[in-house]
Amino acid sequence: MTTSPFGNRESVIGAILRREHGRLPLNCEAVKEASMPLYCGAVRHFGSWRNALQAAGVNVPRIEHRREWNKAKIITRLRALCRRKLSLRQTDVHRRDSGLCRAACMAFGTWCNALIAAGINPEPICRDPQWDQSKIIEAILMRVIRDEPLGSTTVRPYTLKSAAVREFGSWSSALTAAGLNPAQYIRRRATPLTGQWNEDRVRKAILLRHALGMPLYGNSVLRDDRALFTAARKCFRNWSEALVFAGFDPAEHNGNRR
Repeated sequence: MTTSPFGNRESVIGAILRREHGRLPLNCEAVKEASMPLYCGAVRHFGSWRNALQAAGVNVPRIEHRREWNKAKIITRLRALCRRKLSLRQTDVHRRDSGLCRAACMAFGTWCNALIAAGINPEPICRDPQWDQSKIIEAILMRVIRDEPLGSTTVRPYTLKSAAVREFGSWSSALTAAGLNPAQYIRRRATPLTGQWNEDRVRKAILLRHALGMPLYGNSVLRDDRALFTAARKCFRNWSEALVFAGFDPAEHNGNRR
């Protein structure tokens, strides 16, 4: 049986200091990719990677803030974690990558709101999603883009509908507040149009990015939502014309290089 090279606290601290001396990245994800045994040893002996850095005398805030987060990068990272089927509970993510967790809460207000923005159902992850009017509208628009059912009996999670009724008086009123025609959704059966894009769907996706504070610069969209960018190029001659169709000035937003 192979023995772990990080069988005690001193070996973990020594490895961290060697990485620091060699100017190697010390953020959680980089270390896991480079040396999973080191990461596991740190968690086993110190409880978390952050605790191990502190024990080694490393300036943790400097490490965590080295990455420049924005809403688009946070959403991309959350979706990647979801695809890898890793736990998205806030405590688990904080233990693996406290920088991401902190940035998500700062950018979106709450962890559940960050999950909603990434198109991830928070119901099985967050015990009690704190819905408010803005989060309800964001969740509705996200379901429009993903062609998910928005009928009063088919929309999921159930907490979304109940919160919408509480905040807006009825599910139809919530759809109206999101800029939708309730008649187009209330009685529509769940017939997802996976992969099917048209001009209207592209427009709604652009509007959703804008509502979430995400950049509309072409390269940024290509980086974190290739499907949208490709669809825009197919439905329109180029990304700029898609922005015009959605009501935006390409000269203004193509300079938004966040």
